[in-house]
Amino acid sequence: MMRFPRWIGQALLWTACARLTLFAAAVSTARRAAARVPLQPPRSASPCALLLLGDSLAVGIGARSPAHTLSGQLFREFDHFDIECRAAVGARVDDLPVQLALASREHYQAIVICIGGNDIVRATPLPSFREQLARALDLCAQRSVCVVVANCANLGGAPLFFWPWSRWLDKRSLQIRQTMARLCPAHRARFVNFCLEPERDIFRRHPGRYFSSDGIHPTNYAYRLCYLHLVRRGRLREHLSPLPTTLWKSNVRLSSH
Repeated sequence: MMRFPRWIGQALLWTACARLTLFAAAVSTARRAAARVPLQPPRSASPCALLLLGDSLAVGIGARSPAHTLSGQLFREFDHFDIECRAAVGARVDDLPVQLALASREHYQAIVICIGGNDIVRATPLPSFREQLARALDLCAQRSVCVVVANCANLGGAPLFFWPWSRWLDKRSLQIRQTMARLCPAHRARFVNFCLEPERDIFRRHPGRYFSSDGIHPTNYAYRLCYLHLVRRGRLREHLSPLPTTLWKSNVRLSSH
């Protein structure tokens, strides 16, 4: 039986410890940043509102200013809407009903959900994820005729994670993607996918462009790309914009193929 030199094992152990330390620091930084993100100014007189639910992607961690987050971009484009964000850093799919219960209105023109990353990393069992997402989508469908669900990028390509953890995250990310893609149409929701196979994934091809300094959250550039993809694939402008949808054009592509 082949035995590896002792120094190789020690190097792997030290590498793992260093990466775990960076991960803990990134989580701490993300939580502090989330506390500093200001809420969008309320427009209580507006009869129209959009609700944003989910995790740190919906909060906007990694963006350099609130204007570059998803909610900031929605606020800028759909300026006749209230943009209400009930998302929270670290949220998993089973937190969605609680976030929805905190919403201030009974009805929204659209509900946008960004979820899945923490369920991937924290290994939420797939049957539980499926059951909890179905419940959340049914609850959202009672509050809006337009429910859009977005996942995260393939976490196997995030610079924070190293082999062999990255290989496991590749598999988990694709499993969660498949579950969401199958479940959303059955529960009257549109699914917007950001998770691609490793060989097609532009996020891992250009990590410095798409991943912020913590190695896991998006940059301003990535948030802009994701926003354009979200409103196009989610057909948000058809529901929210006062302008004819034929005036809007987008050629956003997430794959290099």
